[in-house]
Amino acid sequence: MQSLSTHVVVASAIDTSDKKIFNQALDRLNLPHLRRFLTTAHRTQYTMDEKALTSSHDVAQGTAMQWRKEDGNWPWAAWAAHEAGFDGHQGWAFFHPCHWAVSNGQVRLASAENISEKESAEIFESMQSFFLEDGIALHVLKPDLWLAQSDIFLDLTTASFDRVISRSVEDWLVGSRDATQSASVRLIRRLQNEMQMLLYTHPVNNHRHPSINSFWLSGTGRLTRDDIKPTSNVIYLDDLLEPYLNQDIEKWTAAWQILDEQFFSQHLNYPDAKLSLCGENGFQTFTFAPPNWSINIRNALRQPTLSQLIS
Repeated sequence: MQSLSTHVVVASAIDTSDKKIFNQALDRLNLPHLRRFLTTAHRTQYTMDEKALTSSHDVAQGTAMQWRKEDGNWPWAAWAAHEAGFDGHQGWAFFHPCHWAVSNGQVRLASAENISEKESAEIFESMQSFFLEDGIALHVLKPDLWLAQSDIFLDLTTASFDRVISRSVEDWLVGSRDATQSASVRLIRRLQNEMQMLLYTHPVNNHRHPSINSFWLSGTGRLTRDDIKPTSNVIYLDDLLEPYLNQDIEKWTAAWQILDEQFFSQHLNYPDAKLSLCGENGFQTFTFAPPNWSINIRNALRQPTLSQLIS
């Protein structure tokens, strides 16, 4: 049997902000394995709408797996359920215990950092009966990420959690972009209100900052039988994601160095290798190409920076 080609997808690899401070930091690094691959690779650019609900790394990963989905309906929760041994063809959503921060009349989404197993178990025990009454079963994948199962998630449109971090939730809430709100949307909105009241005085928040005061749903949609057939060996790397979201340039550049030394050195040196580098509103896919003397001479003469190679 012919082995599957490897496609590496890296989240938060490209800085698309106006200041480009992360790209400037990238240019100061020595990443020989990444540079060697990029200088001869063929590049394809994928641009997404700035208001897209699904994060670019979710789209890039799904595209690498040859999924064809609509915005807000890339079924990564169903895929995670399938990987965990559940029936992935049912309706699934990622359930993120999180913090909604109120400031200047706006509500912004924030990660409830460092949720312990004990804290997760306590809020799970408090929440699960409310959801079961409405036909939604909750399952803990890890302390800060659960799964929710119900048929309503097969067609419910949701925004990726990473897409909304630090943003006002108003334009990203379930049903916020629909002219009419379905029964499923009204159900989720009611549960969010109920959980905010429940968590406001919950003992787990007596010693936490930020508090766990709400939840977010993402990764909804239909997973077909064709979706779970492997078309390539897709490796998703999120080492850069958290430091980028936290605007921590030092940790972001350190993560780049480790990726180049310990991962790219092994995975970008053979035919059929592909690399997708993701930014805020799109991603670039680079395909392995044999060394070309004319390209090598051109690059040697102009000596492009890493940010120029990926932007």
